[in-house]
Amino acid sequence: MSAANQSVDVLVVGGGPAGVASAIMLHRAGARVLLASRPRARAPRYEAMAPAILPRLAALDLTEALALGRPLAGVAGSWAGRSVDRSHLFDPFGAAHVVERNAFDHRLRVGATRVGVPVVAIERTSRPTRDDAGWRVELSGSQPATVHASWLVDATGRAAAIARPVGAVRRRSGPSRTAFAGVVPAKGRVTDALVIESTEDGWWYAVQASAHEWYVGHVTAHRSELPNWRGGLLATREIRTLLRDNAMPTGPLDVLPASDAVCEPAFGAGWIAVGDAAAAHDPLDGAGVLRAFDSGMEAARALEAAASGRLDDLDGYGRRCAERFDAHVRAADLYLANVGGDDAS
Repeated sequence: MSAANQSVDVLVVGGGPAGVASAIMLHRAGARVLLASRPRARAPRYEAMAPAILPRLAALDLTEALALGRPLAGVAGSWAGRSVDRSHLFDPFGAAHVVERNAFDHRLRVGATRVGVPVVAIERTSRPTRDDAGWRVELSGSQPATVHASWLVDATGRAAAIARPVGAVRRRSGPSRTAFAGVVPAKGRVTDALVIESTEDGWWYAVQASAHEWYVGHVTAHRSELPNWRGGLLATREIRTLLRDNAMPTGPLDVLPASDAVCEPAFGAGWIAVGDAAAAHDPLDGAGVLRAFDSGMEAARALEAAASGRLDDLDGYGRRCAERFDAHVRAADLYLANVGGDDAS
């Protein structure tokens, strides 16, 4: 993209699953779309994808994004003193997958480019300004530009960097939770399952990154530093058996927000929030990427309907975002109420 004015129907800001899904769907509907992504250099981050991700990727012609992934047979571990053993053997969509998120998201953007969506790398965006023609946004980066768009899609994640400046409010539900995660040397045996375990101060998860390493995370309402993280890891029963004795993370811990928060409203005059920008959850159910794809596709359909004068679809999108968020919070609260107890003794 040259350093010049750009006029599009929709500017999508954010190049993760929700933003890519929105951009592809809108492009297919005939809209002039620009996808602006701010790739950030992150430490390796491994994530388990639910089996139902497969039909979403197929629908968007993005199946190749899983090429570097590894199948997962199920979920194992313990929760509140009870064994967890859930197999994907009979799941209609097959196995789950573990992927490295930086590589996965990059492949999504490559896939979007392949189907015709223009993608530009940016460093930041200006505060959107509104005029009679729509929105004006300055994109900063190696190829700066001024973009005029009729609609903005906020796919910037929990930051909601587009929605908040134009009047949306982020409502948090429950305690502030943080995930501390890193790569830890393994004992050498391969386990084809996502391992979870509750403790008295939160819960742990682990997924094998390679034959020699596990990606291990701790979700907690308490602020934690490396010594506390290490001590908590030693207090686990299931996960510590996967790791080398006295193993330490091979690099700095990744610190990730893990609180439940929803954008209110989820859309407004000429803008709509998708993915974590619309509603972000504690990663307890492992369906964050799945929700992101669904949110992005649903928002694109609502915008397509709005272009034809059917504004009720936008109202329905906003209502369903709020309803799904509240339902998730209720379910997660019940599940997390069992954290501690026998398992923490």
